[in-house]
Amino acid sequence: MTERQERILKVLVEDYVGSGRPIGSATVLERSGLNVSSATIRNELALLEENGFTLQMHISGGRIPTTQGYRYYIEYLLPASLVSDEDQVTIRHQFHQAHTEVEEWLKLAAAVM
Repeated sequence: MTERQERILKVLVEDYVGSGRPIGSATVLERSGLNVSSATIRNELALLEENGFTLQMHISGGRIPTTQGYRYYIEYLLPASLVSDEDQVTIRHQFHQAHTEVEEWLKLAAAVM
């Protein structure tokens, strides 16, 4: 994943967890601080979706993170200094136990954040 895609995914996860609503390209562009066009953001979001990190519920709607997107965020984008080693182990264990239950992953991801 590119650095730009990571920044986009980070904004997407944090805004989605905060609002509970799909996030559009204009919001991602505004909050990411990237100096690119909204079309570039949409292209990157499409690539993130192709790779399983995001999901677009409707053609003209925003995107939401998938289980894989949450997992990537927690493992690579969440500042490590905010989470102790012991808590990281606990979080990984909890996510492992949630298996592929999307509702459980969403609740767990929200609780972790």
